[in-house]
Amino acid sequence: MAFAPRARGRIPSSTALVALKRLTPQGVSRLVQSRPSGVILEVPARRRVPVALQSLPILEGIELDLLRRGDHATLDGRRGILRLPDVREINVVTAFLENDAGRILLLRRSSKVRTFRGWWAAVSGTMEGTGVLAEARREISEELGVAPSELESPAIGKHLLVRNAARIFRIHPCRFRVHDPHVVLNWEHTRSTWIRPGEIAQFRVVPKLAEAYRTTREKAAPRGLRQKE
Repeated sequence: MAFAPRARGRIPSSTALVALKRLTPQGVSRLVQSRPSGVILEVPARRRVPVALQSLPILEGIELDLLRRGDHATLDGRRGILRLPDVREINVVTAFLENDAGRILLLRRSSKVRTFRGWWAAVSGTMEGTGVLAEARREISEELGVAPSELESPAIGKHLLVRNAARIFRIHPCRFRVHDPHVVLNWEHTRSTWIRPGEIAQFRVVPKLAEAYRTTREKAAPRGLRQKE
């Protein structure tokens, strides 16, 4: 897995990186004392980097929830790339069904799936390279028995990253409108329920599910994230 954030400074490689939410005076003081070989920031520094840190490579704009203490990391300062060689990236489609009442379908994952057993989610599956909407239609048909012809008004959201053990899932969300579909669950789920989007927080859902849904409600997908159907 590799990230290409904004970088300052350069270093060929490092396993002594420090990760911080943001750069504060207290954080600067601790960094000077610990003498790390690189700094990772989630929130970009809005002010000039203190002189005491200017000799360090600083990478900005990386979600810290994607990192784990003890991760082996290689930092290419010349190109501004942080690599996690022991972490595998997996592309996953997440498809929301929305009915005429504006409710979305939640599914409780069974004990037979590999991850997040017993958690609530939307339709999801590993992508096989045919495009977000095509993958979503296939997964919906397999998991719910809903035919592609019943899926209307497709919308694609912004991709999100979720860490799970030694994997990072790149989530590709999308949404379809359906009219009174007949849902038949396969082995991947044990229960289903239609809820208002604002009720997602009341369920034990897979990470970033509410955020994934919200991105599908935006007027347009960010440039560079539009996918072929």
